[in-house]
Amino acid sequence: MATAIDIKSAYDGKNGAPSAGSPKVFFKYFFVNTATGEKSGEKMASAVLSS
Repeated sequence: MATAIDIKSAYDGKNGAPSAGSPKVFFKYFFVNTATGEKSGEKMASAVLSS
């Protein structure tokens, strides 16, 4: 079962909101199999924020 995570709120809380002039955010993530505890390799993604 997948659980949604509000990444933008977590990012804003830790780093502050991105500036209007540069609304691109990069982040690393990984998946964890909750049955076995196995962790995937790290992934990197970027997002462009819009209002």
